[in-house]
Amino acid sequence: MKMMYLKKVSFLAFLFFCFTTTGYCNYDWNKIKGNASDVAINDHGVVYVISSNKKQVFRWDVFKQDWVRLVKASGDVSKIAASKEGVLYGIVKSKVYKYSKKKWRQVGDFKAFDVGVGPKGNLWAIDRQKKIAKWEPKRKKWLTLKTVGTIVDGRKPWAIDVDKNGNPIVIFRDNFAVHYNVSNKKWKKLSDTKLIDIACDKGGSFYGVGYGGNIFKWNRSKQKWDKQNKLKKLNSDFKRISLLPNGSPWLILNNGDIYNRMDKVFTSFLPSKHGYHFPNSFQFNATIKFDIGLFDQFVPKKYYTYNIKENYGLCGGMALGAHEHYVQGRAIPKDVEAPKKGDRLYEFLLDRLYVSFGEPTYGDFRKTLSWWGSIENKETLLKEDTKEELPKITKRLDKKDPVQLILIYETKTTGSPWDNHQVLAYGYEKDYSTIRVFIYDPNRPDRNDIVITYSKKTNGDYFLYQNGYNKPKRIYGMFPTFPKINRPK
Repeated sequence: MKMMYLKKVSFLAFLFFCFTTTGYCNYDWNKIKGNASDVAINDHGVVYVISSNKKQVFRWDVFKQDWVRLVKASGDVSKIAASKEGVLYGIVKSKVYKYSKKKWRQVGDFKAFDVGVGPKGNLWAIDRQKKIAKWEPKRKKWLTLKTVGTIVDGRKPWAIDVDKNGNPIVIFRDNFAVHYNVSNKKWKKLSDTKLIDIACDKGGSFYGVGYGGNIFKWNRSKQKWDKQNKLKKLNSDFKRISLLPNGSPWLILNNGDIYNRMDKVFTSFLPSKHGYHFPNSFQFNATIKFDIGLFDQFVPKKYYTYNIKENYGLCGGMALGAHEHYVQGRAIPKDVEAPKKGDRLYEFLLDRLYVSFGEPTYGDFRKTLSWWGSIENKETLLKEDTKEELPKITKRLDKKDPVQLILIYETKTTGSPWDNHQVLAYGYEKDYSTIRVFIYDPNRPDRNDIVITYSKKTNGDYFLYQNGYNKPKRIYGMFPTFPKINRPK
């Protein structure tokens, strides 16, 4: 399939490692680049942080695996919170601000220390003294709760978040968490466990971080905080916590380090070791014919013939061939130049190409044409079809076995079906909103950093891109294939 060869470029992932002879599964903390003072996550899984010097707010770009700077506020930003609807709030010069359409706008005149937001814009804030206030959008003013004579009377609030019902949970400076019920206007102390910060997830669970690097989850039936013993300690007190919609935490440590949790599964396949060392570019002309006319009238006859030219290749054969060498424990050929027509290696890759398309019925070839032909314009993404295929990919990788993928690069109006591509997936990382599939790409030999990213945009829609090119390469859809492999007996 099509190959756009670039000069080779070098590039710089819930708890334990379980190594085997064929790969590993890692559930552990993942250190994120940068340093921060606070973190907030909206219901689309979009993550924001404040830089340690509080001068700037950043959004995490899952494709680039880097931070993107937002428009700067009029002053230092000390705390942030993100709503279910994706709106970001922050404390700027002790006032609550709303970030929308690349602008920071002040919300009332309450002198705030921290801010929390729940569903439907339920916005709450605390000050440095004893006040807890709720924003009333219709009246455009902050209303302060009466705390005199309650269990919070005289206590100074420290941190706040809002549950799925719009009720605030406040941590006071004596480190106890107290939950307020808006309906009956009563406060309830959540046991005697001392906490530093608190966060609520989309499902209604409460999580808190305490001293000694401990994370707790509120047990409603037993009315106590359960220590999450399955989580590896990070040997530091935490400063802030925020949760993805599925309850997976992002943490800010006292020293400003940023951590999250990401499921990681990898086989022991490595492109620089087990992949071919030459690019998918062949310096000759050849013709491959697919005899599938009797099987599917949908396939236009002009696509029964595949002309290999200088900028085309045998990606399917290379991906399958590398997979077979790997499972058989045979070393990959040392050749650094593509074989010529008639060479033994060329004939092997050509044979593997036929097999990669589902020989003899060529079902995977017909599926490729179906997906390629179903795209009406470049703005259409086969995201729902791809979403259904992802579990098949991860299920195979969970068994520590690489899996071949067909990538839809082009549409029927922009290119030939032969402009699409085949690769070999050998591992993945995933969290609530993102899966990153690591691949051996025959177009990019010896590179271990080629990744396909499937993730939510800030508006909740999905995108699918691959790195390794001059700019992110759009993929309309992808699906796994399971060609017959000559495995050792």
